[in-house]
Amino acid sequence: MLHPLQAVPAARHALLLRIAIFAALAASAAMLWIGWPLRNSTAPLGIASLELAPDGAASAAIIETWKQQHAGIDLTSNDMSTLVQSVPRGLEDLAARVTLLGYGYALVYCLALSMICVWMGSPGWGAAMGWLIWLGGVLDALENAFLLQTLYGDIGGSLPETTHRIAWAKFAVIGLCLGYAIFALWQHRPRRASTTSESPAVR
Repeated sequence: MLHPLQAVPAARHALLLRIAIFAALAASAAMLWIGWPLRNSTAPLGIASLELAPDGAASAAIIETWKQQHAGIDLTSNDMSTLVQSVPRGLEDLAARVTLLGYGYALVYCLALSMICVWMGSPGWGAAMGWLIWLGGVLDALENAFLLQTLYGDIGGSLPETTHRIAWAKFAVIGLCLGYAIFALWQHRPRRASTTSESPAVR
């Protein structure tokens, strides 16, 4: 099975792989840090809780908790100097920004996993997984589009249920490809030489 990455000269694989893996890890850490304030008792996984919400009621409950959280202002304070300002929108705006950033994040992790699978895996399975991860990226992009509709008030109909199914399909594809990528990297780990030198006989 052919894959466009197979046309990249082998001499460049090591450097490009290091850059792609570093970029994917850095992007993952950044997304986790940016989206951390979205975690609460109703949404313990942050934005992922909204992705996996099984129905409209669950989605609405999560979004409502975000609307009630206001960063940078203490609404219980008696000091009017801290309250005489326009009350900011809740964390639903942060959720929307995280979702938009998800488009770029999907591109980064798909490229990194595709490189690992194609260059480090077997010719057949590696190329297949190198293509499959991009299906995960497409599902991620579609899920993000539905999440934005949900965040901006369109919770009716079957949209939350559809987003829920797409999210599970996306995570299944990513999990499969990530597992294969880890296996491929493990197969190419540096190994010690198996030959042992015999010590000279004592005379």
